[in-house]
Amino acid sequence: MTGDGERTASPGEVDVLWIVRTSDLPQPLVNAPVLGYVVDLLWPAQRLIVEVDSKRWHDGPFARQNDHHRQAVLEAAGYAVLRVRRTDPPRQILQRIHAALTARSVDSRL
Repeated sequence: MTGDGERTASPGEVDVLWIVRTSDLPQPLVNAPVLGYVVDLLWPAQRLIVEVDSKRWHDGPFARQNDHHRQAVLEAAGYAVLRVRRTDPPRQILQRIHAALTARSVDSRL
């Protein structure tokens, strides 16, 4: 659980959300429903989703197949999906999210 009452589902989500919350990035919705799925972090205006993958829940063959299908459905509906791990360097996570938000903001103005 984060300090502001939003529920996170894993320690990885807590860590990545903290990285985002302590940056100058726009703040996401947490564990938001999208097309029948619950996504980890969502920036609705930019249609950007960040999924925080962990070895425990995302490394098995069934999990990888499920993640692939879920991502294909979300992307077909116009969402960009970034996958990160809590072990990724924080700076890299922020750079990837910032680049995606910037690109999606520019795309939505065209």
